[in-house]
Amino acid sequence: MAICLAQSLLHRDGFDATDQMNRYLNWWRWGYPSPTGECFDIGMTVQDALRRFTATGEPIAGATSPPCSRKWLTDATRAGYPDLSDVLQYARLSSKTTHGAAEAVECCSVLAEIIANALSGMDSNSNVLSATQDGLTSSAVISIAQADYVSKSINASFGPKLAGL
Repeated sequence: MAICLAQSLLHRDGFDATDQMNRYLNWWRWGYPSPTGECFDIGMTVQDALRRFTATGEPIAGATSPPCSRKWLTDATRAGYPDLSDVLQYARLSSKTTHGAAEAVECCSVLAEIIANALSGMDSNSNVLSATQDGLTSSAVISIAQADYVSKSINASFGPKLAGL
């Protein structure tokens, strides 16, 4: 899926949810552009989103209930970089195509900001691991955005559990 997203971002010169979902469909159905020639490691959440997209034509087809995960966020981040508003918008929209739960969308935008921080050359003394976004609603995601985990010991509890994990 990361290859599909990267190809879509490059081919469309930005974010195009319909193109992205069509590429995911080609990967799921025919293995394009999989290095093995077939789809592998696709979860039920993504399959459900692709079925909804096929039935409705609506590319923002991600389920709005957890659990959710994202593995290909770096491509969306790099497409919007260095404009942080573009980075966050691409991350949120990319998540919503297949994983629309609010917590998943927020996690994607926080991680995208952290990736953008690293791309900008921030070092660990500059809060590279924190995000400064307003409007986050999940207490677990807010804790991650504030980099609360940095000061935790290996044996410490990590606070609220993310839904579905």
